[in-house]
Amino acid sequence: MLKRNVPSAGLITGLLATWLATAFLWAGVNHWTPLSPPEANVTGIVVLPESPNIVLAATTGGLYRSTDYGDHWQPLVVEGGKDYISALALDPSNPARILTIIGEGLWQSTDRGDSWTCQTDISLRLARSLAIHPVDSQIMFTTGAEG
Repeated sequence: MLKRNVPSAGLITGLLATWLATAFLWAGVNHWTPLSPPEANVTGIVVLPESPNIVLAATTGGLYRSTDYGDHWQPLVVEGGKDYISALALDPSNPARILTIIGEGLWQSTDRGDSWTCQTDISLRLARSLAIHPVDSQIMFTTGAEG
């Protein structure tokens, strides 16, 4: 099990993966250990680069945060948000900024997930992923079943 004393966030990000068949979160290199939040299928993960012990997980049961490399999870409250979180992304130019798609809206946190505000009510209900441009963080990409 490789969850402690990891030298860089890049390595941790490389170690975390979503097991697509069951949508559980696993960590490891040669030996994989389940780390999923309770009773939830993981739809996205973010590891904070300056604090690699902090992991946020978007799930079918809400948004969760771990401060101990995934050993324990606490639910995050997103005011007005729904349970199903379909995507999660970290702003590469500002690691305190995290975006998530909840229901039909794009939500933003500028304090590492402590508080959230709705940025748009554009229909994103079938979005499956979210990415932020590495140079211009005002440009975002999403995939889904609707155009």
